[in-house]
Amino acid sequence: MVDMKQKVVVIGRNYTSRLGMIRAVGMAGYDVTVIKTNGLPGSKDIDAFSKYVSEYLYAKEPNRDDLISLLLTLKSDEYKTIIIPVDDYAASTIDEHIDLLKADFMFPNINMKQGAINELMDKKVQKELASQAGLKVTKGWAVDVKGGHYFLPSDITYPVFPKPQISFKGNKRCMMKCDNEQELKSVLDEVASQRDCPILLEQYVEIEKEYALLGVSNGEEVIMPAMIQMLKSGSGAHRGVTLFGKVIPLDSYQPLADQLKAFMSSLHYLGLFDIDVYESHGHFYFNELNLRFGASGYAITSSGMNLPLCFLNALNGQKWTGSDSDVKEAAFVNEKVAYDDYYNGYLSRSEYNECVSKADICFVQSDIDANPYMTFVAQNFSFKKRAKRQIRRFLKHR
Repeated sequence: MVDMKQKVVVIGRNYTSRLGMIRAVGMAGYDVTVIKTNGLPGSKDIDAFSKYVSEYLYAKEPNRDDLISLLLTLKSDEYKTIIIPVDDYAASTIDEHIDLLKADFMFPNINMKQGAINELMDKKVQKELASQAGLKVTKGWAVDVKGGHYFLPSDITYPVFPKPQISFKGNKRCMMKCDNEQELKSVLDEVASQRDCPILLEQYVEIEKEYALLGVSNGEEVIMPAMIQMLKSGSGAHRGVTLFGKVIPLDSYQPLADQLKAFMSSLHYLGLFDIDVYESHGHFYFNELNLRFGASGYAITSSGMNLPLCFLNALNGQKWTGSDSDVKEAAFVNEKVAYDDYYNGYLSRSEYNECVSKADICFVQSDIDANPYMTFVAQNFSFKKRAKRQIRRFLKHR
């Protein structure tokens, strides 16, 4: 039985990721506090208007000490406060401070070992473990960009696709196909001019379809009810983020699901996760493991399976709820990504409307929690915002 006083703290920078988690936790009867880590101090995003939010706080990244100090004010003498990070920065910060937090809080962890999740965020480590588990992976090379310098291994075969080896230490601007050494050096020189960042070069593979498999693990058992297929990706800052997709039950993909469940069980991870895979020439390739729930997790919640509730039950020593057969196929849209693409000129208004109208599930619009969507419409489709968009488009095409 849920103690209505038990607090769940949802932490992250993206309001759709936060909102999906807020609703999943709030519907389960928990008291929800939000810590927003982006924007201006005191500013509110649309998730602040959810009926499930009892407290809305702010701790701007990348100040980890501020975030931990704020969290320590949320502990309770009656019960342990639960922390759910929805992005890598928040997850890595919690993992760095396990020894300080574990007496008063519950949160994702690997055998309650401080730093273990951060070690597993390394994509090179992930690929080695995935390969050992029998999953297909592409060849990769590690390049350490440090102090404005880097060294390229001599055995690189082109084309390659560079990406930050640890997501929160880099950004997506370096992620592009490089057909030769000259193109690769151009990308790495830009990275080197901005920050120190370990880079993983992956052998380039033509991707036919992209998927994410979402689930929860209690450290031994794994529930992974469905996969999400990306049908349309965002553009610009949202490149690689699902704008429009569909939820697919795993009945037809059982061998892949069994492999990935065994892989997750071997990690002894307690928490929510999603695993990115892609299909090329009839083969599934492991891409990366995200040790947290992103925005697309809400598509699973709305399709019939509240995975965050399973996680809360695991933390509280309660029984798992639901089964892998509970999820129904459905199309979904991330309105934030769709709107940002519309605002920045990547989508027309009619294309935006089409994406929303075709979706069975919307990440912002909700019949049971209407205020965030009302705020979203008021903020984004006001006369002032439409005028700003027209000026932006005019300047962009001069």
